Amino acid sequence: MAIEPTTKREKCGGIIWKCQCNCGRVIECSTRYLVQGYTKNCGCIRKKNYDLSGKKFGNLIITKPIGTKINSRTKWNCQCNCGGTTITSHYNLVSQHTRSCGCLRKKEYRTFAEGTIVECLKSKKPKNNSSGVKGVCCVNGKWLAYITLAQKRFYLGRYDSLQEAKTSREQAEKEKFWPIIKKYKKVKNNTNQNV
Repeated sequence: MAIEPTTKREKCGGIIWKCQCNCGRVIECSTRYLVQGYTKNCGCIRKKNYDLSGKKFGNLIITKPIGTKINSRTKWNCQCNCGGTTITSHYNLVSQHTRSCGCLRKKEYRTFAEGTIVECLKSKKPKNNSSGVKGVCCVNGKWLAYITLAQKRFYLGRYDSLQEAKTSREQAEKEKFWPIIKKYKKVKNNTNQNV
């Protein structure tokens, strides 16, 4: 609500008005901004939208802002469920990029065993695989079969047909992968039951 004109003027000569917001704060605003509807409040509405105090994002509860200005660039103090604390930006919180003090990243959900990651042994073929069979590729008109275990690649042979290479790869998986998968699946199941 415009209260009275001030003695101040815009560069173009427009009057600067003294205005009172519904929240009670008094600000100054140009005639142009008032008439065209660019300024409808003192900024308290926008500030309220950006105020994350007390809200929860992932494992974080927002405690207080860093500084007095609250907008999209405000950084926030956060308390994590694990007891830790962190400071992060408004964007990182609302985009779910930051969901903890770092404790979630520290947890490892994969099983490392015998020099390999057990879950990778059961992974699907990569998107760039052109043969349609994991561990098989075409080299100089022959089908090359291989298997990787504990960061070592074992070549299984070169074959005239894709089916021969596929059979060789499947046999190698049974011999090398499945004993490890079965062994550590039991260990993981027992661990989950004890938790």
